Amino acid sequence: MTTNEIMAAIQQTPLCSNIDKRKLLDFLKGIIGKASLYIGGQMYENDIYFVREEVLKRIYKEYSFLHIGELQIIFEEGSAEKFGQVYSLTPLAINRWIVAYVDSDCRKKAIQEIHRISVERQLPAKAPITPQSEYASLRKMLGESYDGYLRGEEIYDLGCCRYKFLAQLGILKPCNKFKPYIDRKGKVEKGEYELPTESERVSDITSLFDKLRVAGQHILDIVPEQMVEGYWIMFPGYKSN
Repeated sequence: MTTNEIMAAIQQTPLCSNIDKRKLLDFLKGIIGKASLYIGGQMYENDIYFVREEVLKRIYKEYSFLHIGELQIIFEEGSAEKFGQVYSLTPLAINRWIVAYVDSDCRKKAIQEIHRISVERQLPAKAPITPQSEYASLRKMLGESYDGYLRGEEIYDLGCCRYKFLAQLGILKPCNKFKPYIDRKGKVEKGEYELPTESERVSDITSLFDKLRVAGQHILDIVPEQMVEGYWIMFPGYKSN
């Protein structure tokens, strides 16, 4: 018995409560007769009828959430003594099998996994990240940083995103150690910066913000709304600081 087998039984077979009673009785008759042979002897027809009626009552009363594929697993595992030793196939013994199965870690994990998959399917699909969406995200983050600066909040640049963004746009002059890579057509595709320290980056950004505040400008006034030509996402050539 595996988690995947239980998931398949739950997802691919109907609930016992949704099956016609006669069909469910016939199904129980078959698996009870087969299980009795594994345990050590063929049951009389009347005994099978009695056991299946009692099992059906218990299913309808307490285990209506079980699927017919799960009953197959329960009887296979039970007759193989995976739920403990059994000497005769009585309604009580079968009920013990059902309880052991329902309380098993395998079934609990299967239910959790089915729930996880169901939740993920209901979530809206994530939009793919494009150069344009990444540019818009960085531009928004920069605007929020400037608004925070005007409110007196401290500026941070732990991920180097603000500095890189401003340097790539040419608004901040990057350090002198920049080695651009130029393709055969003369287009700059990437480059390498030896980044200043965080305190130096924050100082440069603060100085820029100070000048804008004095001039009565907002940072987004000088950052193009649409992605500019030659901009590349997140500066792949930057070395980590």
